[in-house]
Amino acid sequence: MKRSALFLHAIFLLIMSGQAFAADLKVAADGSAQFDTIQSAIDSAVNGDRVIVADGEYKGDKNKDIDFQGKAITVMSERGPENCIIDCEKSGRAFIFYHNETETSVVSGFTIKNANTADGGAIRCGKYNPGDIYTPPKATEEKGSPTISNCVFTDNYTDYAGAGIIINTSDPVIKDCRFDKNKATHYGGGIAFMNDSKPKIINCSFTNNSAYSGGAIHAEESQGELVGLYVADNFTTTNGVPPGYDGGGICIRKSETSIERCTILRNKSYWGAGISVKINSTSKIESCLIAENEGQRGGGIAVRKSNVSIYGCTITKNSAPGGNNDFEGIGGVYSEEIGPEIANSIIWGNANGQIGADKDETYPAIKYSCIEGGYAGSGNIDSDPLFTGGGDYHVTPDSPCLGTANAENAPTYDLDNKVRAEDGIYTMGAYEEPKVGGKDSPGKVSSSSSSGCFINTATKFFNFSQIKKSLLSLFNFQ
Repeated sequence: MKRSALFLHAIFLLIMSGQAFAADLKVAADGSAQFDTIQSAIDSAVNGDRVIVADGEYKGDKNKDIDFQGKAITVMSERGPENCIIDCEKSGRAFIFYHNETETSVVSGFTIKNANTADGGAIRCGKYNPGDIYTPPKATEEKGSPTISNCVFTDNYTDYAGAGIIINTSDPVIKDCRFDKNKATHYGGGIAFMNDSKPKIINCSFTNNSAYSGGAIHAEESQGELVGLYVADNFTTTNGVPPGYDGGGICIRKSETSIERCTILRNKSYWGAGISVKINSTSKIESCLIAENEGQRGGGIAVRKSNVSIYGCTITKNSAPGGNNDFEGIGGVYSEEIGPEIANSIIWGNANGQIGADKDETYPAIKYSCIEGGYAGSGNIDSDPLFTGGGDYHVTPDSPCLGTANAENAPTYDLDNKVRAEDGIYTMGAYEEPKVGGKDSPGKVSSSSSSGCFINTATKFFNFSQIKKSLLSLFNFQ
């Protein structure tokens, strides 16, 4: 055999070896594919394979309580979540992960509805033992840290926590998902993460979810990155009736979190209707819009016994009349024992007060911010920020907030995902407006591993069977 033919033969063998490590397994509910249930395809899959699920509604045995079994595979819909539905029929959940799966285990492109579990989650990441409302579940070493992307969670319910996703001692990446009308009796209507979990929740939307604490998201004794979220019209309940306790949008308890470039609108709760941070937590809140939330103490943000920094945010049109307390509840930012650090922000137009504290009078340290009614601190102003109006909280070209923030506490990106102050002028609030150019930020956190094999990637783009036939025909290999 000539040298060139030997070289091509070697390439052919290399390609064929890749084929052995990655295959597409097709699932169709009508029996027209190799598999008619999702679990049966997973049972046959090996690391690197893709399970591709055709349009249809999947329910019943082997289409719920689906176990990845620790495999590094992708389970994905063929054409997106609109037409590929996992219906849990109000009994059980869709997926479970507790065999030390990593981000190379991927679920993508499903609508998941009607999960109903006693212990939480249409998807469960990590095993755990349920506690009561004040006692979080015990941590275990049985982790599940998959990538969950482009999924819709709707009308799921749990008696405990995380009706959409429950995370225990695990570190999943959750991106580009929607959570709507999910209900948890206790924690986290959309997502609950606890016991030293470290999730990344990126570019997801949460609407109309409810729980006793954390209508959309609840964090408990964990760390989390919340980036680019839309959190609107969520609420807390007590025995199913509003208002509930803490964090109509987001509740952070005994946890360390970053909340970046998030829009928090029209959420309702007793404490911290937009965001509640409490009990020895640490949170950095940057480039967020927190508006039109309704609470009793801290309509926009409530901070209790926690270290919180609020940089480059717009907090406006929130309300908190105080309920049965002998002082106003503060519509803007309310604090107890430890006042947050606030810089480069706009706190304006909130009912029942802009800034307030409990009777201990531990007030925030604020600088380079626009505070209605004025506030002592370097660079603070008391002038109408001149919002665009009509529900748009960008400032106008005539705003006094332009050019009056400082670089020291400026976030890197604004809520529009633009680099701040490319012209050297920093703006107070969530937006660098009027727009001065700017370039898109890196934004999304990648869920791919740099250690991935080229051969496995290539199998997704080439028809190896056809390549084999062509090479055999061309070079007459026997």
